[in-house]
Amino acid sequence: MNPFSNSFVQAMLIALIIFLITPHLKTRVEKLIKRCAVLPDDFDFSGKIIPSAMRVIFLNWYTYLMLFLLWFILFRIPVGKDTIETFLTTVGGDKVNFGERLLSYLWLFSCTFLLSISTWVIPFFLYSDKKREDILKNFERFYLSTKLLALVAMLPFLIISNAFLLSGLGIDTPWLKIILINLGSFVVFILFVRLFTWINRKIAGSRLRREIVQARQKVRNTYVKILLLIILFVTFLALIFSIFGDSGHYLSYRVGIFIFTSSIVVFRLLFFSDESSPKNISGVPKPMGVPDLPEIDKETDPEKLKNIRLMVSRMLSPENKKYSRCFYFSLFGVVSIIVFFYFLVPSLDATNTLFIIMIVFSFFIFYLDFWRNCIRASDEGWKSRILKSIGIVATAFFLVLPFVTKEKQFSIPLREISSDITPKPYLEDAVRTRLAKINEKDSSGNIYIICAMGGGSRAGYFTAATLNNLDSNKSLNNIWERTLCFSTVSGGSVGAFNFIKGKQMGVLPKNSKFLYNIYQKNYNSSGVFGILLGDPVETLLGDIASGPRTWISKSDPITGFHDRNYRIRQEYDYILEQGLKGETFSGFDGYWKRTFYPYFRKDTIMPDLFQSYFIKQNGEIPIHLINTFEINSGRRAVVSPFPVLSLDFFPNAIKPLQDTSFDCGIARKDILYREAVNLSELFPFISAASHIGYKNKDQFVDGGYYENYGVSTALDVFHFLKSETLVDPSRIKLILIKNSKQEPEVSSTKVQVIAPLIGAMQAPFTGHANHLWEECKRVMGKENVIDIVFDADAYKVPLTRALTSRQIDSLNAYFKTFPSESLKSFIGTTKNFE
Repeated sequence: MNPFSNSFVQAMLIALIIFLITPHLKTRVEKLIKRCAVLPDDFDFSGKIIPSAMRVIFLNWYTYLMLFLLWFILFRIPVGKDTIETFLTTVGGDKVNFGERLLSYLWLFSCTFLLSISTWVIPFFLYSDKKREDILKNFERFYLSTKLLALVAMLPFLIISNAFLLSGLGIDTPWLKIILINLGSFVVFILFVRLFTWINRKIAGSRLRREIVQARQKVRNTYVKILLLIILFVTFLALIFSIFGDSGHYLSYRVGIFIFTSSIVVFRLLFFSDESSPKNISGVPKPMGVPDLPEIDKETDPEKLKNIRLMVSRMLSPENKKYSRCFYFSLFGVVSIIVFFYFLVPSLDATNTLFIIMIVFSFFIFYLDFWRNCIRASDEGWKSRILKSIGIVATAFFLVLPFVTKEKQFSIPLREISSDITPKPYLEDAVRTRLAKINEKDSSGNIYIICAMGGGSRAGYFTAATLNNLDSNKSLNNIWERTLCFSTVSGGSVGAFNFIKGKQMGVLPKNSKFLYNIYQKNYNSSGVFGILLGDPVETLLGDIASGPRTWISKSDPITGFHDRNYRIRQEYDYILEQGLKGETFSGFDGYWKRTFYPYFRKDTIMPDLFQSYFIKQNGEIPIHLINTFEINSGRRAVVSPFPVLSLDFFPNAIKPLQDTSFDCGIARKDILYREAVNLSELFPFISAASHIGYKNKDQFVDGGYYENYGVSTALDVFHFLKSETLVDPSRIKLILIKNSKQEPEVSSTKVQVIAPLIGAMQAPFTGHANHLWEECKRVMGKENVIDIVFDADAYKVPLTRALTSRQIDSLNAYFKTFPSESLKSFIGTTKNFE
């Protein structure tokens, strides 16, 4: 094998060549950084820029971590695409009024600004006298650090604007285009900054400039002056952009341009300072009691050096220390209040995930920056030692808590069932009962087993809509009445659940908006907030944190924890209840009603226990078999509404609702139907692995980790029917609902170090699933199985947990050609049920 064909070796060779042919590489890199950071052109910083940059990176590691995570979320995982698409629905469309668009623009800017300013703001009030003296002795290094930090503070604006710009290019943007657009926007940003710097110098002595300066001097706190100007300019921009409300192809570009333009405003007014003249040094107040400065080195440019010293001394002045304290704690307080609000409210489905990510990351940066400065900048003495110790412990908590889980956290409680339905009927008997109900109406027609593939909200909507179309289309001969059971995975389980509930409540197929109202919702925010902050806080504070949440949400979980799994299930119940009642909330008033739904609902539809629900139906509806996966043993788990009599029914599968290791009284225990469905869709990292009960240590995640079609369970049912000779095998038909073509992913374009991870994921989600589908064809006969396939790439519906109206319209476009001729031929033309 030729080693030079390896991409890593090629990259190393290129790097070596660059190093050899560019002896002054360090100098050129410093010149590039100098241009980007808009450092004075006529001052020599040779040999000082790179050390300052490395120092900034080392001291502010948490900032770079948050910015990288923000970039990774927005550009590399489905949640990021969801956040962009869902935000666009709040600023586009005929149903969104001018006021709502304006508020959406302003709140997007506010969240981005808070993340940006948390990166930039420096708590000068924490600096000890000794530290201030050290800074003044090395004022050039400190000056460079502040300039570089101001440049870093613009990255949130550039990341967000790039995310919206790339959203307009489609869901499969190549890596090269992502990199080029990110770099291109940065270059354009620097060019704009330099253009406005030139304009600013030209009008420095104008009458308008003097009037603006005089107006600003009426407000004593310099930070307040600049914030007022930023609010004024950005509000004006938002008013202009809010005029355009269509949801056309260029909407994402307009939002990106709005954020980009806002970044120029913020940088020029708050982060930028022009050291070419003392009159233009902005961003800090005039010094009061400035300490004496070292003598100026006559061999350097005295005027420029004096200006830089003057700026640093202003930063460290007692007056700026006072203003800095007020500014810092005001911002930290605002971010903390918003985070606390997100922590308490019953539902976050009306809150865009992008806002939550930026606010929580801002909180993290403030939190870690405060304790880092307490550790480094406090005076000597016992008070200082206590403060440093607290800072070390507080930082350690941040690093450790995400990996700590308390007992009963992420647990699904087992609940007592009524004595009138015990002992529970066995699954074998339930299958016979359901067969008898089918044969009463037609003893020779097809009998259907329907499987539904996983795939987030896309799978949920496509599964529910397909079942609804199969049921409501009279030419298909009442498939609902002929269906023996459903075997579902992940989002397909949720879709089948919503269809069954809508069907039984009489909402489907009459209400065509039922499924739209359920799935045009945001199912990301609670999970994202939980993993970032909500769950660690409850882990740390326990009842102190969970108590207020119980009062506000009007719900008291049996486990004692409002963890992210619990909150997601609660939101599912709220949204399903709204859909069943036909409630649609929109606008600003709708935000509060969706967020505080327990306070606005007049009557409550009680959630059903899973096994009790199906036992009471007595064979009148298809049996719902839900597939999940146990991570410790690597085994399939089947959550069945009935226990099995024969251990061979689901060979080598965990059956948690009949296994006494979960509870010695499991025969009298049950879980909620919603909880059973949720067990099938626990896809990290939005959801956490769940326990059932408190005794067994098994942990369950998305059923797709075993196989993503649910056909393994369907085959078990087929083998039982065939072995018991309950029905002619030729009558049994299997329908697989696939929300994507499920084709293998080509990993040759990926970084090879993650190729094994790609293979590990592809094995169950694609490899096992397609293998078992071929096994179904072999065992049951090709003529007895069919798949209903949605081409997600052709219809441009990504894997998502937050469908937009555009994506639902795209899904509905598929059903305009439904059913296909092959499906009609497969189902046949047997007589309709009476």
